[in-house]
Amino acid sequence: MKKNHDYYNTLLNDGIKNNLPFSGNLRADDLRFESTDGNGKEWLMQVHGLIYHVHFIRNDNVPWIIQSGRLNRGGQRDLMIFDRVTSEQAEELRRHDIEFMDKKGNVFLNLPKLYLFISGRNMRLATNDRSLVSSSKLFKIAGVKLIYVILTDPGLDANPSGNLLNSTLRKLAGISGISLGSASDIMFELKEHGYVVEENGTRFLINRKELFRKWITGFFDYRPRWNVVRLESSSPDWWKKANLKNTDIFWGGETAASIMTKGFLIPEKITLYTSKIIYDFVLKHGLRKVDKGGDVELMAPPPGGACQGDCVHPLLVYADLIYSGNDRNREAAERIYDNHLKKIIEPD
Repeated sequence: MKKNHDYYNTLLNDGIKNNLPFSGNLRADDLRFESTDGNGKEWLMQVHGLIYHVHFIRNDNVPWIIQSGRLNRGGQRDLMIFDRVTSEQAEELRRHDIEFMDKKGNVFLNLPKLYLFISGRNMRLATNDRSLVSSSKLFKIAGVKLIYVILTDPGLDANPSGNLLNSTLRKLAGISGISLGSASDIMFELKEHGYVVEENGTRFLINRKELFRKWITGFFDYRPRWNVVRLESSSPDWWKKANLKNTDIFWGGETAASIMTKGFLIPEKITLYTSKIIYDFVLKHGLRKVDKGGDVELMAPPPGGACQGDCVHPLLVYADLIYSGNDRNREAAERIYDNHLKKIIEPD
């Protein structure tokens, strides 16, 4: 029995904690794995004051776990540990709110003050060599910012030699709001991972669908860090009468999706993006600040991203909708992808 205990103790407290991609709100020391029976059959994980019952699941049981949902243990949270989940399985588990980790560092945790979702990692288990932990910046915050600037550049395909992808690293860093060193590292990784090729001195963006999919997972880790001001309105339809022209305020999320899909989605939460102080706008439309809840969220947009009319770029709208985890929002996101993003992500 002790051998069984030692294996799982090494797996959980060295292997998974070593490989897991941590965010600014979660560190390796925040995770505590403890055996409750002393022989390695029953394990609990504690994180941020919450306790999970740990289940070791065979990979061929992933469809069954997805179909059956969370295990019922009297309201206790459950954490599924897999050898490795595919990106598709990870997305399905997240969509069904089934929290999990695997030995490669893929993870989904949905805590009150922490939302962490990473998929697509295929790192081999490192229990003794911490040098094997990835230091990649590609889909961390700096990479998410830079890739967003590149993908939302109107000249990406219209002007290949003069687009932002082919601008200087200093310019890319400035627009993205990241350091010059980070911009250099990320551009190197884009080439190393086969997303950027160079021909006759001109850079081209390829394998965009894969890049887009992995960018979304990085966005899920970046999005919870934004400073959100929560507001409450007196009428759910107030936004229809708001005039955003010449205000530097733009619709995002469900509101932008409603506009882009011509009313397919009726917004329950109104999202406003602006870098300005908009006290007069808030006062004019009868919005009031609240500490929790509220049906209006106000935040600064990420750097770059050409807006479309009164709305932020469709890529940000799509990401916000998928991030919400709402099935109706996902349907709207698919329409936005087909009508606005497919020509960017899957060019002819």
